[in-house]
Amino acid sequence: SEGFRRLLHEPRNKPVFRKFLLTTLAMLLLPLVVFFGVRNMGPQLLGLEESRVNLWAAAAAVVVVNLLMGTYVYIAW
Repeated sequence: SEGFRRLLHEPRNKPVFRKFLLTTLAMLLLPLVVFFGVRNMGPQLLGLEESRVNLWAAAAAVVVVNLLMGTYVYIAW
């Protein structure tokens, strides 16, 4: 625990930890927001059939997860 804390307080590691923390929060929140946003607004805004809304909501959430992972890899590189 002490060694990990020391690593986080080193100046060169702070930007890495910040990127990791922000990406983790985005991975927790954005797919859920997109899934429920498409699920709730899909029929009205996009004209989706009620039976297909969950499929499109799940697909949109998967796309968001892939974009987030790709963005993190690009930024971390």
